[in-house]
Amino acid sequence: MQRALRWDGVIAQKYGSPPDNSGPSADECVAIKRYIDQHRADPQGFELVAGGTTPAENRKRAIGEVRAYAEAGATWWTENMWSPDAETALKRIKAGPPH
Repeated sequence: MQRALRWDGVIAQKYGSPPDNSGPSADECVAIKRYIDQHRADPQGFELVAGGTTPAENRKRAIGEVRAYAEAGATWWTENMWSPDAETALKRIKAGPPH
C-alpha cells in the first residue's frame, strides 16, 4: 500500500475470495479510504477503484450497491463478471451502467 500511495490510485482487492466477490465491501472501502487520507501527503486526486457484480434486472438495487461504494470513497466502479456465458454478459452490457 505504501508503494501505491506514491502514485495515483489503487484497485482494491481481496485475495483468497471467490472470483465473484473479489473486491472489498463498501465498509472495507471506508477503512481503505481512511488509510489513504491518513498516509498520503495529498489525498486529492487519488483514485480508489472498487468493483463487483450488480444485477442487470434490478437497476434500483444496482444503483444502491454502487452508491454505497461511492459514499465510502471509491472513485471508480468496475463491473466484474468472471467467466460468464455470452448470453449473461450481453444481458448485463445491454442493461448499461448503474448510474
